[in-house]
Amino acid sequence: MDKLDDLALAIDEACGSLLTTGSMSAIECSVGSAAESIDVRVAALDAATTGWPPDDWGETLEGIVLSGATKSAEPLVDDGVPAIRFSISA
Repeated sequence: MDKLDDLALAIDEACGSLLTTGSMSAIECSVGSAAESIDVRVAALDAATTGWPPDDWGETLEGIVLSGATKSAEPLVDDGVPAIRFSISA
């Protein structure tokens, strides 16, 4: 159950972080699995990429929570939209 709580918290924080990008049409969440991890991509569809990711992302509340709740978390521009990729242990 703790892993599900970690996953839900991480998705929530990623969505909150992407809301700072401004106007978007939707937030898309893709979840996949590997042998040892659950891999997630959360993206702000049709959002501007200007200023994303913020230089201080790792120091924001969302960045700190994601870093603590996941194996790895990376804000990036992916397929032309602001996104965050992260993994948690399976």
